[in-house]
Amino acid sequence: MDKYRSPYFRIFNKNISVLNNNLCFYLFVMKQFEKNTKNGLINKETKFISELFKENMYSKSINVKVKDLETEIKNYERTMLCGIFIHMYSYLDFFLEQYEQMFKDIKVDEGEKTSRLQALLNRIDKNLKEDDIFDDSFLYTLKYIRLRRNRIIHDNGQNSKDIAFIIRYKGEKIVDYWQNKLPKNVIDFRSENLSYFTHDELIGYFNISRLMCKEIDNKLLKHSNRIFILDECLNQFLQQKLTKYPPKIFSRKFSKFSTDSFGIKFTKDELESCYNKYIGV
Repeated sequence: MDKYRSPYFRIFNKNISVLNNNLCFYLFVMKQFEKNTKNGLINKETKFISELFKENMYSKSINVKVKDLETEIKNYERTMLCGIFIHMYSYLDFFLEQYEQMFKDIKVDEGEKTSRLQALLNRIDKNLKEDDIFDDSFLYTLKYIRLRRNRIIHDNGQNSKDIAFIIRYKGEKIVDYWQNKLPKNVIDFRSENLSYFTHDELIGYFNISRLMCKEIDNKLLKHSNRIFILDECLNQFLQQKLTKYPPKIFSRKFSKFSTDSFGIKFTKDELESCYNKYIGV
């Protein structure tokens, strides 16, 4: 049985792992800074950081007194955590964009405006509906993450009507949905305070986004035409393998590539069809 997965998901997963490592490194550095300076800053509340850390080449750029340092660190942390969340969303956005590129040559009647996920499903099969394939809470979570990203980018201290609706009428259900999948999840989708993140919340978003992209990845490939996926595998294989292989070597190498890339094992007839296209390139 095929275990569907695309190289797009692996790229996303790798990028999220890097963000997670960066966050953990930040937490380590700040905790160590607090430990190392705790005694040295006592009774120096009116001193400037630049006076106390003269050997640090960047200290002159920080015009902050010791008494204000804790506030400045919190402001920095807020900006950094929000930036990481935006970065996470950009990876999610790129994941969907790669599928849009994959299906771009499939022409469909766009009709009325739909979600990006529904637009992708329309290219696979116009009868596929996202409401039938994905849980309602899953779809609202995807929308919530996009809206929360917008809330950070256009921060005016106000929640949009769309995200306020989700919080008020869908928040409880979304919390229950993810609690069943991630028992340690700490994100409260019912909260109206969207101005900042905690470290644990951000890690929660990493975990949720991984599960969401994994499910989207699986469902899109599962409902796609096998011939279409075969052609996509061949296109990607050709980008990496310029040598022309004889039939047996091609079948072995291409079978491994398609399994590693998309989690799909093609039949002997499918591989033969692929080889005919391969030698014709």
